Amino acid sequence: MMERRTKFGDKARDKFTAEVSDLTKLVTSVSFPQNDGDEERLIESSKRIYTHLLDNKWLRKVSEGNNRIPPLELLTYAIRNILFPSFLGPRRIPDILDLLLNVEHYRCVCKQKVETAAVLDEFYALRDRRAILLSKEERRCLAAIEAQAPSLRSRFLTLLLGYTQLDIHHLCTSSSRLSDMEERMGDYFENRFPFFPILAQEEQQQFTEMVDQSLRNSMKLVKEAHKLKSRDGNSVLDGKEMEILFPCPVPIEELVNSTDTYIRAVEIQVSTLKATFPT
Repeated sequence: MMERRTKFGDKARDKFTAEVSDLTKLVTSVSFPQNDGDEERLIESSKRIYTHLLDNKWLRKVSEGNNRIPPLELLTYAIRNILFPSFLGPRRIPDILDLLLNVEHYRCVCKQKVETAAVLDEFYALRDRRAILLSKEERRCLAAIEAQAPSLRSRFLTLLLGYTQLDIHHLCTSSSRLSDMEERMGDYFENRFPFFPILAQEEQQQFTEMVDQSLRNSMKLVKEAHKLKSRDGNSVLDGKEMEILFPCPVPIEELVNSTDTYIRAVEIQVSTLKATFPT
């Protein structure tokens, strides 16, 4: 009975691995245009990917939360699909934050594996002369990944803050009534962030302070907008008027480019680790 279960488990694992491999090939074949001139090719590529996702029930697997994080390639594809050829807008920020959280998970796992490999290499170097140790090139690759960890973590936190600030600004400038933004703004006021559990205490404190400052600035913005409405006798200020009066405090192009830089760095780290330790 145990043997039959094991065989069944192996078959399921092999099937899942094959599905991931097929999905990875499809996703990595997509080249995202940096401008609006080549959208048809991107649309066709997206159709093939979504068809594959539906045929293999990937969307259901992800939504059911079966403890399997989607492949990194799918996560980065989804992020780039939102950002390029032009940013789809602040309404997709909750999706971006969720996707970035999963990409950071891959980076953290990668970092943990590098640290473990370094410890084991040092352990066997001291205790077993017959052990096969890491080569100089392998040590160099692992050291490079470890050295990048602080800067990538910092970039990740900066991205979280940037998208959060952009979201707060969007909620304040696109809503004519405070009730329209109560739910999302309530999360920010009460520090209900889905990514808080993975932040260190110092990171949580720093992030909370910056968000609080952004909230204070946004509340001033809303009050000023209401004053202008009362003074001019208008019931509402439309989106264009709000954009002119209260320009976005976050440089969107810089945020988009920084996001792509971050996810590309994680992709390189993960692929490097896979090449170094194929099994």
